[in-house]
Amino acid sequence: MLTHRQTKIAIAATMLISIMRSALGAVSYEQLPFTADPYEKWKGWQTGSAAVSTPELRDGNVYNLTPAQIIYYAALENNINPVLLLTKLQAEQSLISQSYKQPELGRKLERAVGYGYTDSNPGDSRWAGFYPQLVGLSYEFSEMRKKLSFHDAFLSYTPREEKYVEFVNIYAGYAQKMNAISGRSYSVRPTSSGYTDDFRDVSAAHIQSFLNLFGGNLKGTSLFPRDMDPLPRFDAKIVALPNIPTQMNAGETLKFQVKTDRKATSVSIVFTNPPAERFLTTVDNKTWDFEQTIEQANNRTWLIRVVSVAKVSDERFGGNINVIGGAASSLAQWQIDNINYANSQNALYKINPLISVYGNTCGTYTFCYAWSRNAPGSPIGKGWASAYDAFVQLVGAKKATQDPDFSHAPIGSIVFYKRGKYGHAAIKVNETNVISQGQLGANDCTISSVRWDSISGYAGYYAPAPGSTLLMDANAVPKTQQVTRIAFLTALSSAIDGFDRTLPVDPMSKATTMGILSDPSNFFPTNPILRQDAARLISRSLDYFEKKGWVFPKTGNRYLFSNDQDTVNDTALYPIAARMGEFKIFMGSLQENGSAYFYGPRQMTKYEANTVKDRFAALLSSGTAPTPTTNRAPAVSGLTVNNATSTTVSGGFTVSDADNDSITKLRVHIGRSSGGSDCVIDIGGTYTGIQSGGYKSFSSANCAGVLTSAGTYYAKVEAWDTKGAQAPIISTSFAYTPTVTNRAPTVSGLTVNNTTSTTVSGGFTVSDVDNDSITKLRVHIGRSSGGSDCVIDIGGTYTGIQSGGYKSFSSANCAGVLTSAGTYYAKVEAWDTKGAQAPITSTSFTYTPAVVNYAPTVSGLTVNNTTSTTVSGGFTVADAENDAITKLRVHIGRSSGGSDCVIDIGGSYTDIQSGGYKSFSSANCAGVLTSAGTYYAKVEAWDTKGAQAPITSTSFTYTPAVVNYAPTVSGLTVNNTTSTTVSGGFTVSDVDNDSITKLRVHIGRSSGGSDCVIDIGGGYTDIQSGGYKSFSSANCASVLNSAGTYYAKVEAWDTKGAQAPITSTSFTYNPPLENRPPAVYGVVVNNTYSSTISGNFFITDPDGDNITKLRIHVARYSGGSECVIDVGYYNGVQTGGYKSFASNVCAGIFNYSGTYYAKIEAWDTLGHQAPVVSTTFLRY
Repeated sequence: MLTHRQTKIAIAATMLISIMRSALGAVSYEQLPFTADPYEKWKGWQTGSAAVSTPELRDGNVYNLTPAQIIYYAALENNINPVLLLTKLQAEQSLISQSYKQPELGRKLERAVGYGYTDSNPGDSRWAGFYPQLVGLSYEFSEMRKKLSFHDAFLSYTPREEKYVEFVNIYAGYAQKMNAISGRSYSVRPTSSGYTDDFRDVSAAHIQSFLNLFGGNLKGTSLFPRDMDPLPRFDAKIVALPNIPTQMNAGETLKFQVKTDRKATSVSIVFTNPPAERFLTTVDNKTWDFEQTIEQANNRTWLIRVVSVAKVSDERFGGNINVIGGAASSLAQWQIDNINYANSQNALYKINPLISVYGNTCGTYTFCYAWSRNAPGSPIGKGWASAYDAFVQLVGAKKATQDPDFSHAPIGSIVFYKRGKYGHAAIKVNETNVISQGQLGANDCTISSVRWDSISGYAGYYAPAPGSTLLMDANAVPKTQQVTRIAFLTALSSAIDGFDRTLPVDPMSKATTMGILSDPSNFFPTNPILRQDAARLISRSLDYFEKKGWVFPKTGNRYLFSNDQDTVNDTALYPIAARMGEFKIFMGSLQENGSAYFYGPRQMTKYEANTVKDRFAALLSSGTAPTPTTNRAPAVSGLTVNNATSTTVSGGFTVSDADNDSITKLRVHIGRSSGGSDCVIDIGGTYTGIQSGGYKSFSSANCAGVLTSAGTYYAKVEAWDTKGAQAPIISTSFAYTPTVTNRAPTVSGLTVNNTTSTTVSGGFTVSDVDNDSITKLRVHIGRSSGGSDCVIDIGGTYTGIQSGGYKSFSSANCAGVLTSAGTYYAKVEAWDTKGAQAPITSTSFTYTPAVVNYAPTVSGLTVNNTTSTTVSGGFTVADAENDAITKLRVHIGRSSGGSDCVIDIGGSYTDIQSGGYKSFSSANCAGVLTSAGTYYAKVEAWDTKGAQAPITSTSFTYTPAVVNYAPTVSGLTVNNTTSTTVSGGFTVSDVDNDSITKLRVHIGRSSGGSDCVIDIGGGYTDIQSGGYKSFSSANCASVLNSAGTYYAKVEAWDTKGAQAPITSTSFTYNPPLENRPPAVYGVVVNNTYSSTISGNFFITDPDGDNITKLRIHVARYSGGSECVIDVGYYNGVQTGGYKSFASNVCAGIFNYSGTYYAKIEAWDTLGHQAPVVSTTFLRY
């Protein structure tokens, strides 16, 4: 919402829309589609200082956007945080979290973030529509960056701290969600600049995901239809006038078609003589058809009128139709002329409201406007103070007729209305309607056709004297005073601050340049703020009217203005107010002519002009105005409101007025809180009724919806006098203690399950608005609707006391009623404990009896007494229908009927088997038979159709035999080994001290395996005592054939045949590594001319063993050994590596030139020989 200062600015900015809407009605959201830009603001924001730059918001592209995209691009337009826009949408209209239906949704979208809407002007905004709202708010938030802090900037627009707290709390929650969606980590309660600068990097998709978290309409991507034309607007125009004949016979059918260049709300043809308006039909709102029989003969003028969203957007006079034959009009010419003129003025206003509001129509439209609605009290001069005063004068002069019957007034005459000392005048155009400028008590200059009885207080009529053709004749019709001093000052105060923020940044500079402030002493010399406001008013006014074609006197580029007291050839600027909340700016030459001033075509009384001029001069020179004569407000006293036990509020008070003015708007407000107004009681019948002062009593049941619980309530009295002064509010409190009335309980949600058995089941809910307990809660079952052939008591007994809530029932009590298939009926009876019975609730259900299946039977159950834990016995199971048997199980229990273990007969519980004798023997119940005593058995059996046999049971005794305890083996260890001998040990013991036999260790390649055995004590069946047993054996060499993990387990028995639990372990076998021979490589023997042989080679051992017996054999043939060269000492030990040699020991075999052979012999110290490596060389 806006500040007080911006409230004033918004008044002027929104004046045109406000006047048009109040005059001609608001959009019907139930009938019209809506778009994001219902008034096509994008067209005006294409160029100039207000142009948007974001392409997606230009050229009508906004019609293709989703709500999320509009929010995104509106924020992008001014580079601000889109989460601010989301927060404002919630704070103002709850559009994020809530879903609305038409027409509420349309209204909320038009004022989505409250931009331009104010507390004093809540009805309209020049930025109406979802798109203009978001762009306007984006601009507003961008302006906040220029302030010191977000907090201070916010309060400069909305000066309410609680609104700021609400805003930042909503923002914190929304910022947290947007961080989660977008992967950002912005603060949820940022520093000042963070509110405007954060989240500017999120996308439209992120915003869509955010909206999807909530239930509001804005998450709908098709909220604004994209395939439709924009809504009908002010500019829907007629493409071409229809071709209507100039003459036709009465009784003929007039048929034609009109096309508009875009969608419109309605198209009509308006006739005169007699006046009538007929609407055309359409299927697409762009092509309009008319077909109607014309009955009455007359020469009739017609025009075509186009209405777009309740506003006349085009109206064209077409011509005349001379209707021949039929009944002729009985109206006199003066009546026809007056009606035609009134209708034409009505049409003129609707074509261009500015003509009436800012131009001369209000001044020249004498027969209507002259009858002012202003209150009397000022000196009269040449005019009367009110229309009713004028009517009284005309009645006294025998020119007007005082007659409360409207039907007696001639068509075309002025008709008068009276309410107290006020008055109103209009033109009667037919038997039901009048042409009226404004309404009685209204604050506008609207010219419209309304029903005569929509204005209360009809008093009589005035018809012109013979020879006077029009009622606007100034000599025939006296004028009334048009401007009062109080109204003028009120309007001037609004006018100074009444223009929007599109003014120049420095209006003072512009005003000085224009010469407006050439004489500073004339413009608030002691008040610079008012001087700047005056400069702003004058600058803006001149701009406005010059664009309308007005011309003002200048010297060069400087305007000539004066506010002195003479009246000779001065140019004056007069903001003149006709009514509070509406002002007009008149400019031009004001000249004195006798006792009156002439201003353009309109004559003002001399008193009017001097009053206006003096007031304006006083305001300009001092910044204040003389105090007008004060009207004293009425007073209310002695307010009493009776304490009540019913919802009728009664009491009384006294109202009085020091000026003896009549009283109106006399109303008692009743509230749940002090000063509240949750309902009203009008005193005297209607809120605007006129009545005298005195004691007023009241008694009304209107507030029953407010007095909903016992407590203290509050009353205050509102009262006004007929001059507009309100009495100080007086209030009191009273107590309401409602008479306790017991309300009956209610039963809802009764359901009864359809059934194939005679058990009836279902449920219902019983509740009591007084929270009384419930009794006599019973379900009645009947063969007929409403019958009671059996009952099912809920809660045990009929008179039981129980709480409300959901009640379920299941009973076989009605088996005697459900005797055949069919529909049966149920009803519920319920009472509260105070004796109030619930209304009967009933329903029906079907009973379809199933084919009877006979259950199987079990007989002859015996269980053998036993000394072991094996349970054995038998029984016979049979089925009369020879059905197969399933779920055949014996239950063994420590107590009668118990089931501590089960023995399934036939393998598994669900096996299918035939009947007959069944035996059983099982050790499954060893864990149950833990001590001597009596145990119990019962048999469970079912047939395959689902019928269970009656339970058959018996008992048996268990006397356990003396127990032999098995020996135990512990501490088994097997040593890890590198040989094939397995060794280790363990301890064997027996709690009964029995001897041990069959003591054996098993060795296996896998866990639990037995690939070889080692008997302990010599032989498998040897008898030996317990104790520690060691073992070492090579018997398992064939098993340990590779390195790895092997397993051992011990087998032991006592001599009474009890085996010890198996004990096992594992061990590893790692056989010793084999020695690998060395290797020789890289052998080189040099060719030689001498008897010396030289060369080199490499020798390595993979095990790192040392080398010995390293020798080179030389021969004249391959593989031979005719001489040897030892490398080192033959039996010497050396390391591997690079070896060289040079020797002449073989000189004796070098007896010719040619090829010789050499081979190398080498051994490691562990006795492994290297593979022989040989080569050749040449002896020259």
